[in-house]
Amino acid sequence: MAISRDVLVGRVAVTAAVAVPAVVLRLAGVHVPPVAGMFLYGAGVLAAAVLLMWAAETARVDMSGALALALLALIAVLPEYAVDLYYAYRAGSEPAYTAYAAANMTGANRLLVGVGWALVVLAFALGARRTGRHRQPRGRSPAPRPARTDRTDRTDRTARTARRRERRCRGGTSISAATTGSSWASSRSPR
Repeated sequence: MAISRDVLVGRVAVTAAVAVPAVVLRLAGVHVPPVAGMFLYGAGVLAAAVLLMWAAETARVDMSGALALALLALIAVLPEYAVDLYYAYRAGSEPAYTAYAAANMTGANRLLVGVGWALVVLAFALGARRTGRHRQPRGRSPAPRPARTDRTDRTDRTARTARRRERRCRGGTSISAATTGSSWASSRSPR
């Protein structure tokens, strides 16, 4: 189902309109009450994320999907590392910022590694639970179907495929659980 150009431009305009007030208020230096700022800047961040997602989807037309995803990940993480760089620079001349730099780096990495990998594994597990439909690579014709055999042979193949998928999910889930568990345990440990 193709989306018309007018609908697409309308969606991008609405999303940009949601993000613009946060940018304007920030650049103007206007201070808003905390609750209003939470909603205003939260909507701005979400709108910016949607625009980044659309840009990455559009970039996949001109470059490989993996490269577009890598660029999106880099753009998404850059602000966090900019804050790290600022605190590290300030800590060089003002020792009071050393604690801020260390706390920001460990907290950000804990979130990225602990929660990020868990979400990747969850997305994989949910995708693996779908039916056995697979996309064919572009430019290739589908592989010829094997000759039909009796019912027991098909059942055996289905069972083998299900066991293989289950092993993949268990392996990814165990890595995710270990990472999340270690992040949780380190957050509970005394200083």
